[in-house]
Amino acid sequence: VSTQSTGKLFIERMATVTTDQIKKIVNNFLLSAPPGEFFDVVTDCRNLLKNDALLNEIAVDTFREYNTQQLLVVDAPSRDHKLLICKPGEVSPNEYIDHHSQQVVSFDHFKQEVGPGRPLAPGDQDSDAEPWRSAIESKVLEYVKNHYDRGYGAVYSTSKSTISVCISSHIYNSSNFYNGRWRSIWNIKIQGGKADLEGNVKVQVHYYEDGKDQSCNVQLNTSLSRKKEGLPAKDPSTLGDAVAKTIDDLEAEFQNNLDISYDKMNSTTFKALRRALPVFATKIKWEKITQYTLGGDLDTKNKK
Repeated sequence: VSTQSTGKLFIERMATVTTDQIKKIVNNFLLSAPPGEFFDVVTDCRNLLKNDALLNEIAVDTFREYNTQQLLVVDAPSRDHKLLICKPGEVSPNEYIDHHSQQVVSFDHFKQEVGPGRPLAPGDQDSDAEPWRSAIESKVLEYVKNHYDRGYGAVYSTSKSTISVCISSHIYNSSNFYNGRWRSIWNIKIQGGKADLEGNVKVQVHYYEDGKDQSCNVQLNTSLSRKKEGLPAKDPSTLGDAVAKTIDDLEAEFQNNLDISYDKMNSTTFKALRRALPVFATKIKWEKITQYTLGGDLDTKNKK
């Protein structure tokens, strides 16, 4: 089916739904955009809708939601390090904490660009939790450096007793038709010399082929949720070690399970999708493929 006919069919069906339903559909399209392809999906939605006013109505909230959900990694204003755009680090809808520079930076969700910052103020994060946050961040950044080629981690004290660890790693390779992102958020709640860690990992990968027919277009969306209770928290350093080790163990388990699943998928699931033999139940002799004719050699009845 051509892109033109698909667009015509989309417009015809859109005529039968309400404006609120259209907004919900478009919002879902945008939030489901593969890593590195968000603006391509925005362009496609604009071309399908033919209604910029409607798209602009949802853009402010949807762009912000996408950027923070995806744990976007961006350059700091100084260009000498990276920072994360994420909910735990959000001070206001357009301001995000950068502990590396001790600043709160502004962020343009439409352009995905960082602007000038201001000094980090005491009220931006819980100052009482800073020793714990700092100790955990030190160990987490070491873990990220050792396990992620393109990863970045950050730690935020979202309340006096809760600290959030955010890790994001991506690869954009549109020239070779694949993009992907790993993102994880782990929340640590501290109470009475112990701490509980709970969070999730999400992986999204898009592999496709260029061209009008888009003959190959495959997406992976998978996630893991885990909880670990009773981590030692007698002091910040002890908790930092325990958090980094626990995250290492849980994320390694997730990745190992993915490897096992894909190995099994290759040997069983994909195999089950293919015929063991052609429809005429005879193996093709590939060395003679140029000699075959549809009405002759491939017809087993004629051979008999």
